[in-house]
Formats: sequence, C-alpha cells, structure tokens
Amino acid sequence: MVACLIVHFRAYHISMQPLTTTETVLAKLWCQLLGVSQVQPADNFFDLGGHSLLATQLTLQLRKAFQSATSSPSSTQQQQSSRRVIPMTFLFQYPTMGGLAAAIDALMNNNSFAETKEEKAPPGALVLM
Repeated sequence: MVACLIVHFRAYHISMQPLTTTETVLAKLWCQLLGVSQVQPADNFFDLGGHSLLATQLTLQLRKAFQSATSSPSSTQQQQSSRRVIPMTFLFQYPTMGGLAAAIDALMNNNSFAETKEEKAPPGALVLM
C-alpha cells in the first residue's frame, strides 16, 4: 500500500507545471542554471544540483528580473523607497520553486513577509551587481 501511495504521488508530482508568472520566471532561470529541461513547483533547488554559488547567481538574476518588473517612471526617491530587494536567504528558506515564488510574490505585494533592506557588503568586499 505504501508503494502505491509513493507511485501515485510521483505521478501527480511529475504532471505539475508552473502556474504563476513568478513560477514561470523561476522555472526558466532554474533550468538555465541547473541544466535541467523542466522543473515543477515542488522541486527543490538543492536536490536538483544547486549549491551556494548557483544560489548567488540565481538571486542576482531574480533581483534584475523583478527590479525591472517593479520599476515605474516615477521619481528616483519614490523608486528607492518602494523597491523590494529579494534577500539572498530566500532560496535557503524557501528551496522549492513554488515556495520561493510565493515568498517573492508576497514580498513584491508587501504581504506577510517583512520588508527587507538591501544587504550591505562588509568593508572591502567585492560587490557584483
């Protein structure tokens, strides 16, 4: 009986596709970075071969993708105050594509996640942007 439940779960898991715009963006980036042909919302970044260096690359790409999506032609001060920065820790806190997408959506919509401030590099650190 347990084997049937596992097979049934796997069959359901394989058929799941990205549902939201954020999941679609994440799926494309994950496929590029991890060298896989497709990902589902329940897939774990680290189980698919992700590691800390790829997590850093992904976070930087996500910041670029979602920064351009949230920019508006208003004044620079308004843009800076309303800008949401995706923290490096999000991928470690929410390692599945669906979980990360929900966290990003909540952050961008200012829901339930604490507003984050851009991470500050220690003095002398090389900052890649």
